[in-house]
Amino acid sequence: MPISDDQLNRILQQQQAQLDAQMRLLETLTQQMNIHCSSSYAVSSTSCDAVVSSIPEFYYDPENGNTFPMWFKRWEDTFRMEFCKQDDAWKTRLLTRKLGSNEYARFTDHILPKLPRELSFEETVAQLSEIFGESSSLFSIRYQCLNLVKCETDEYGALADMVNRECERFKLRSLTEDQFKCLIFIKALQSPQDAEIRTRLLTRLDQDPNITLRTLTDECKRLQNIKHDNQLIEQVNPNLTYSSVNAITRLKAQKPRTSGSKPTTACWLCGDWHYVRFCPFKKHKCRICKKHGHKENHCPPNRTSRPKKKHKRPRHMVTPVESQSLSLVAAFQTDHNIRRKYVTIQINGISARLQIDTASDITLVSRGTYNLLGNPPIKPSKKTARNASGGVLKLVGELQCEFSINGDSCKGICYLTELPYLDLLSLDMLEKLGIMDMPINSVCNVSCPSLDTPLHAQEDKVMVWLQCKDPTVFRGGGHRKHKPVQWLQVNPNTRSYGSSQRGGVGTRRA
Repeated sequence: MPISDDQLNRILQQQQAQLDAQMRLLETLTQQMNIHCSSSYAVSSTSCDAVVSSIPEFYYDPENGNTFPMWFKRWEDTFRMEFCKQDDAWKTRLLTRKLGSNEYARFTDHILPKLPRELSFEETVAQLSEIFGESSSLFSIRYQCLNLVKCETDEYGALADMVNRECERFKLRSLTEDQFKCLIFIKALQSPQDAEIRTRLLTRLDQDPNITLRTLTDECKRLQNIKHDNQLIEQVNPNLTYSSVNAITRLKAQKPRTSGSKPTTACWLCGDWHYVRFCPFKKHKCRICKKHGHKENHCPPNRTSRPKKKHKRPRHMVTPVESQSLSLVAAFQTDHNIRRKYVTIQINGISARLQIDTASDITLVSRGTYNLLGNPPIKPSKKTARNASGGVLKLVGELQCEFSINGDSCKGICYLTELPYLDLLSLDMLEKLGIMDMPINSVCNVSCPSLDTPLHAQEDKVMVWLQCKDPTVFRGGGHRKHKPVQWLQVNPNTRSYGSSQRGGVGTRRA
């Protein structure tokens, strides 16, 4: 059926009306969607800013456990879940903005020549964990964990939390049996004598975490052998040293002067540069004075000045034994003895004089003091004593004694040594007797006589000490004789004068 023009126009008008209605509906929906999106974005941005402001800044303090891994562990979910719609650049900027001023400066210096914006979020986290991570070694963390102690003010819940935290740092899951054995082995080396070996073992453990207990034991033996070999090299052979010094001394003393050496002045018999004893004019007869022994141009009337007569002193070769003994006597006369403090105490009811030594751990008596005590019974000692230089001090034995002073008494152990005059009162004995609570000068006396005392007044003690120290000094059998010292006193009724002939200063009576 054919459609007329009027019908076609009505159909087109209806379609146009429907299209306009759809367009109006679409505009209404679009406006509503825009309003909803803007409101949701505003709410989202507001909540994001609130979360960002709640994150505190990071300050590195490893002593109190404030490290970056611990800080990021708290806020990791916020960065990864709350800010999941944000890109890496935004999260990296936020992370660096939360660093302290010193931490940010150190971070930027560490990543040079790169800039913080050139790193991804994961790279930034890795770099910060490396820079501001745990400063203590794994051995230190485990050692501190084994030494945990509860304070009196701590609660049991707080103690459990601390144990839980330290055990997590201990890394029990990665701890092997050999590592635990090595930890206990090194922890047992607490003596000061094992300090060097302990340091070497800690270095080996840090370099190789999977080291075994057998390897550590072999390393200790190797270091001990090296130390022993070093001590063997340092030991000096006294016989070899004595022979060498003796040979050099004799060589210097017996070396004659040859004619090839040059004198300091010309010969006063002829004027040539040679020694007088080698002058060829010793038997020459002078034609001026008709005397023998000089050349004509060096005749006494022609000389401006006569040669000075040199009075030769008798040569005395100082042997190594004499030089050694004199040096030992000189060392024995130092003024350090004046400052030493001695105390007289009762040992088993007998008075004895011992030197106060607060650095000594044991009380020592010499053979002379032991004889003074009546030779009480002694028993062998298994202890090893060392002096201040680290050398071994030989102990003959130990004896049980009773000490008393000023009414206070206590029991203790004395150790006998062969070194003369080595009588020391240890620190523990001073504390037991209560001497440490007293003024030092109230219980002590001066160690030696005044320096004005002549040397021969202490000669017996010095000689006994020298004989014990080195018997070779007295191999001739008896004491070496000394000339008596003459003391000169100046007369106040004198005056000095100068002598142009003698060129010195003398005195004459007024």
